[in-house]
Amino acid sequence: MRHHAPVRPARRSTLTVQAPRWCEESKRGRLMKPNEILQDMQAKVSELLKQSPAKDIERNVKSLLNQGFNRLDLVTREEFDVQAQVLARTREKLEALEKRVAELEGLRNEAQD
Repeated sequence: MRHHAPVRPARRSTLTVQAPRWCEESKRGRLMKPNEILQDMQAKVSELLKQSPAKDIERNVKSLLNQGFNRLDLVTREEFDVQAQVLARTREKLEALEKRVAELEGLRNEAQD
């Protein structure tokens, strides 16, 4: 018969993991929650983008494109869609009129015979 050694309880680790200081501290020196960190980063990125020339460049490019499109005498999508609807209704009316003319010609031909 074998004797087993007594079972000892597992030792608890004293190792703790901490987030880097730059993740936890704000300019005010207090600990920040993760969502506050994200909000702070978003605010800083937004501020940098506002100060960058990218917005000015984007506005200038849009302006140049609009000027070019105006010279080409293009229409907006909305204007195009309206005209497409008008054309569809006009085609329907034309088909109805052609059908009516064919009927009237048929009646006239029958009357002449």
